[in-house]
Amino acid sequence: MATSTLAYDVLYVTDETLEEIRARLRATCRGAWDLRRVGFPVGKKARRVKVFFERESDISALCHPANA
Repeated sequence: MATSTLAYDVLYVTDETLEEIRARLRATCRGAWDLRRVGFPVGKKARRVKVFFERESDISALCHPANA
């Protein structure tokens, strides 16, 4: 998916796997999204991920997981 149509982006630091993030976004986002690993890992497990969103309202799916 081209990021040119995705107006919002968030730099996210997490210990989740990329597949865990993708699964949550698939289940909760109403618009298009994409994600990319950024830079080097932070610490032993944490990684930086840049997530792009079509809808601003979908950012909460990333920032506020349903099971938190």
